[in-house]
Amino acid sequence: MTFDHLESLRDDVDRQFKRSSRAISVTTKYWANRKLTEITPRLRSVTRENAYEDYLLDAVQAEAEKFRHYVEFQDADASRDEFLDSIHYDELRERPVCTCTGQHAHKCPVKLGKLPREVRVAEDIDDGLREFRANHNGRPLVLMDAQDQFAAKVADVERELRSLLSVLTSDEIPDDEEVPLPSQ
Repeated sequence: MTFDHLESLRDDVDRQFKRSSRAISVTTKYWANRKLTEITPRLRSVTRENAYEDYLLDAVQAEAEKFRHYVEFQDADASRDEFLDSIHYDELRERPVCTCTGQHAHKCPVKLGKLPREVRVAEDIDDGLREFRANHNGRPLVLMDAQDQFAAKVADVERELRSLLSVLTSDEIPDDEEVPLPSQ
């Protein structure tokens, strides 16, 4: 997964900032600077090297552990809140991380909190996910969820950059946006 389109949008925002610097109001400049400051960390978090793979790995590890704790909780002699306090989590995962069954299910990399080999060695992570899903005897639910969540993060950043570009082009801040004025 490449994020050239996000980098290109960021470049467009920078160009528009320079181009319209004298043509837009001080209020719009201030608002746009504040928005860009808010967007930048999220942009970096999805465009940095290995961001997608790291996100998938973090999700698989965390959710596999939450599911293991859920299984432990079933045999525990404690309330849910007491159990959660003892393991330092806010929630448990009640759905399995993968639906595979059979004699090799205990070797499932997703159930072990790891990324499948197909994903780790693939040129394109999504291709690796497709290959793993095609050859695996279950549905890697946590990988599918994480894939959707990461795509949503990317879409949110793209939407925010497009909105910022629109404001810089039109010099009109959306009505639903708070416009704090710069302090004197």
